Amino acid sequence: MNSNRKTAIIVGVLFIMALVIFLIGQAIYEPILGSPDYLDNAYPNRVIVIIGILLEFISALAVVLIPVLLFPILKNTMKS
Repeated sequence: MNSNRKTAIIVGVLFIMALVIFLIGQAIYEPILGSPDYLDNAYPNRVIVIIGILLEFISALAVVLIPVLLFPILKNTMKS
């Protein structure tokens, strides 16, 4: 397997991982922060909210890694 194929597989996994982790994170804290009395519910459920936000942060890191990994491949493509 050449390095471009390995990079493409990693980028594909990052796309899927970013989407799935974001959806899980949002599903965890949305019922709490989406309620009308979210300020009253946020503190008692702070661990759940923190876990959801950390999952979204991991998703954001995966999104940042996608162009970083694709840059060497696309740079060579644009030269020729």
